[in-house]
Amino acid sequence: LCCKFIISEKPIGEPVSQRAVPVAIFQAERPIMKQYLKKWMKDNTLVDFDIRSIVDWAYYRKRIGANIQKIVTIPAAMQKIVNPLPNLQHPAWLFKKISQQNDPFQQRKITSFFNANQAVAKKVRSKPTPAQSQQMSTQFGGGRAGMDI
Repeated sequence: LCCKFIISEKPIGEPVSQRAVPVAIFQAERPIMKQYLKKWMKDNTLVDFDIRSIVDWAYYRKRIGANIQKIVTIPAAMQKIVNPLPNLQHPAWLFKKISQQNDPFQQRKITSFFNANQAVAKKVRSKPTPAQSQQMSTQFGGGRAGMDI
């Protein structure tokens, strides 16, 4: 069973599930279509039965805006990029998350202290490369040539 629906603007104030209209009704005979659309939309004065006048465009704008936010604007904000679509406002929770990430007084993890010390210790303990050892020997007397007694 494959059912496709559109969300109608009427009945106003009803939840989305109550405003779903099957698309197949627009392919039915004209009198049947009129009867069922008036019944489902709870509007006996309905005269325009064009699908474009029935669709709840505000609902679909909101849905597409939410999806664009998920794909474009929220990842841009998390990467510290200015909102590429200024017509779509960031959600309130995103401002809080970004301010927490950029907080200069943020408590550091204890492991970050150990990782920094380990990096310094590795530099101290590492063996010099052959080029480094030759450079050191030329700086400090040139090796055995100056040691003849």
